[in-house]
Amino acid sequence: MPTNIIPAFQSALGALNKPFFAPERRRKALERFESEDFPTARWESWRHTDVADVAAVPFQPARLLPASGDASFRYALPGEAARLVFVNGFFAPKLSVTSHLPEGVEAGPLAHRPATPFLGSLLSLEGAPFAALNTALFPDGAFVRVARGITVEAPIHLIFLTVADNRPTLVSPRVFAWVGENARVTIVETHAGGAAGHLSAAVTEMDVGPAARLDHVRRVLDVGEGAHVGHVKARQARASVFVSHNLVFGGSLVRNEISVAQEGEGAECSLDGVILARGRDRVDNLTLIDHAAPRGTSRETYKYLLDGRSRGVFKGEIMIRPAGQKSDAAQSNANLLLSNGALMHTTPDLRIFADDVKARHGAAIGRLDKDMMFYGRSRGLAAEEVRRMLIKAFAADVLSRIQCEPAREAAVQAVENWWEDDHDRHE
Repeated sequence: MPTNIIPAFQSALGALNKPFFAPERRRKALERFESEDFPTARWESWRHTDVADVAAVPFQPARLLPASGDASFRYALPGEAARLVFVNGFFAPKLSVTSHLPEGVEAGPLAHRPATPFLGSLLSLEGAPFAALNTALFPDGAFVRVARGITVEAPIHLIFLTVADNRPTLVSPRVFAWVGENARVTIVETHAGGAAGHLSAAVTEMDVGPAARLDHVRRVLDVGEGAHVGHVKARQARASVFVSHNLVFGGSLVRNEISVAQEGEGAECSLDGVILARGRDRVDNLTLIDHAAPRGTSRETYKYLLDGRSRGVFKGEIMIRPAGQKSDAAQSNANLLLSNGALMHTTPDLRIFADDVKARHGAAIGRLDKDMMFYGRSRGLAAEEVRRMLIKAFAADVLSRIQCEPAREAAVQAVENWWEDDHDRHE
């Protein structure tokens, strides 16, 4: 760790005066980071990912910089119920729109709230140094609250832009969402931008009430030479539904840790992911579904498309505790290597401590089907056209499950653009 990083963070922490989060909790979070430091290959959960280059950077806490409206409009979705835009972690009211929210729904900056129950209580900071940094230093964040029985038809969109600074910068995006009993909402969370020497350490906490449904679409875009490490923690009450769509479109280092705790009986969750990487991109995803109550259901499907000399990591853990009798869990990880230099590490993990359950998992790593390539060529299609069609088909079944139509169409288009851009670079 650079010797000046902690004093810089301590100074920034002392300057924070935010009533929505206790200073003592911030101080303890920074102390935890200082005691644990950045992860190394000796950490089991990080053994396939070297972050020595990130750990060597003398990061400074982010400061508010201007961002053009074009930057946020580029990532906007048609028909949003609300759009909250944050620049380097700071709320940008001139770029945000909240006038279309229905009654019973609140969406706005955390800094405008005197106190937010459960903020910081859902996610453990043990073994999570990037989340500890966020907890110590986040200057603001997005808050979403949907009252009991309310259905929000249009998506609530949270956009976090990382704008290049003239110094190595740590950005700390934060989200807290609370969905009341029998409520329904879709939240799209977009993290975009980055530059060499910039780190986005993001934390999202979501509390899903009894018989409520939360669809969460998380997009990581245009990270470039920057780094993004995200933590998502969802807590489910009785008969609730949590649906996660994790979409990553490259980046020098992108890592997402998604954890779901089914604390109420009969909870259902679905975790889907589509990952695109090329060049020397590194993309990691660690997931945990914790069946802590009876009759829980979980389904998980993650797909990677790796080109160039990119590296992918997937570790999916399903935990069924003694109280999780009659749980039904299934996990699948399929990976397509588009070049000889791409590398994938996959580790499915089932931990079962109950005797009346259904649990299964599968993982596969392969290349484009030669028979399908031959079939397409025999029908007069060019080789690149066949490859493009197969790549779209590989991701299509996962993307088709995104119920939010604007987010689904944007994801499908992004997959197509990614392949076309990659092909153009190698023409």
